[in-house]
Amino acid sequence: MDIAKTRELLDKIPSRTDYEFRNFEIESQGSWHRQMRYALRQKESLADAIDKIAAEIELAEYAVSRIVDTNEQAIQARIVAANNNQLNRDRSDLVQQMAQVDAWLDVYDDSEFEDVIRGLELNEGDSWSETLGREIGVEVLTDKQASKSSLMQASMLPLADYKKSVIITNQFAGFLKKTAEQAENSVAVNRPPSMPTQAPEVLPDAVAEMAELRDKMFEAVEAASDADSKEKKKKKKKK
Repeated sequence: MDIAKTRELLDKIPSRTDYEFRNFEIESQGSWHRQMRYALRQKESLADAIDKIAAEIELAEYAVSRIVDTNEQAIQARIVAANNNQLNRDRSDLVQQMAQVDAWLDVYDDSEFEDVIRGLELNEGDSWSETLGREIGVEVLTDKQASKSSLMQASMLPLADYKKSVIITNQFAGFLKKTAEQAENSVAVNRPPSMPTQAPEVLPDAVAEMAELRDKMFEAVEAASDADSKEKKKKKKKK
């Protein structure tokens, strides 16, 4: 395959898929207000980066035009052309990413943009409750217990937000567990024509499992608290 064909193919392949952008970048930000802040900041950063690359290309070409010696100018022109090929590739990637950000932002109107300014702080409780709830839910599911660092973070939440976090932990862990079980059961000799596309129906025993997970969370919090209290008492005795 020649280089012209290679460049043609690369022009048609996105540097970042819409799936990746929406699910692993936007969704990872948490609340809608944080997602909006991320998108606006990325738009600003991408716009500046695109302008910078354009200036670098223009400056390099101008520098070559100022070279008097013909042979030196020809050699430098080849170097600049190669560098500019990569800069143009970078710029093309950034332009494609900018289009993704614009497509996401274009769904909203001016009143919703104004809501970001007013509502970011007001929605931080829900954002942190969900973020920590999901994180602890994954830990409980994989390690059968929450990590001390996650529990310490959760303990910093106001009581109302902490309670929401515990509920989210139970729901999220239960959702992942049931979905994983359904996926594992589907991988058999008589494989079904299609894999599950949604979470399985919540059965009565799932309620009991969620209650058990909640109890484990509270036990872990109490254990961590007792350990901290004992440590503080030891330090006081030493003094």
